[in-house]
Amino acid sequence: MALGAVENKVGIYFVSTAIGSGTGVASLSSYQFIDTISSGEISVDKFGYTISTNYYGDTVVIGAPSKNYSNNVERWGKSYVYSRSVQNYEAPNNNPVSFTLAWTPTVGEQLFVSLNDILVDNTNYSYSGSTFTYTGTCIPGDVTNVSGNKFTFVQELNTQENPRVGVQFGYSVDTNKFGNEILVGAPYALNSINQEGAVYRFTNGGRSYGMVDVS
Repeated sequence: MALGAVENKVGIYFVSTAIGSGTGVASLSSYQFIDTISSGEISVDKFGYTISTNYYGDTVVIGAPSKNYSNNVERWGKSYVYSRSVQNYEAPNNNPVSFTLAWTPTVGEQLFVSLNDILVDNTNYSYSGSTFTYTGTCIPGDVTNVSGNKFTFVQELNTQENPRVGVQFGYSVDTNKFGNEILVGAPYALNSINQEGAVYRFTNGGRSYGMVDVS
């Protein structure tokens, strides 16, 4: 319960009436199962051995260091990038606000909607197909953020070199705050006797990720 709030609801603004003072926004700290991300293959590829998300949680990078290139080239390794649909819209006039989402929410997909970074109740919006309508109170310049809870596959990453046994690309992964830079570790990448590793850097300039450096 947010002490000082007019009602006990996630996203509601409150002024503290407990010990001390301050303001805040009520948040829910419990978790529930939403979805499963899978490589879609039945193999011992160690998909999920490493995982990294950006600050906003809308981009996730997953390593599969034991992914085989072929029956003869084992544990070459790959990494996979997934994204969660997110869209912002700035209100040009007073409510209601209606706009077209860049994706069509699937049946049963839960949407998270905020107005100026404050979560809003689902009684204040509706959607049909990809058409979203916010019916709550807003003024010109208010920003509505709509995000889904399901991740979709974006891109597969690899060493972009001749496949070789035991490279284990994807043994470690990391990304930056905005998700446009990705680092992928491959502990046995630099020589044929698998004694030296490398880190591969990928960057996304707007369309897809491309490798820009190996160190």
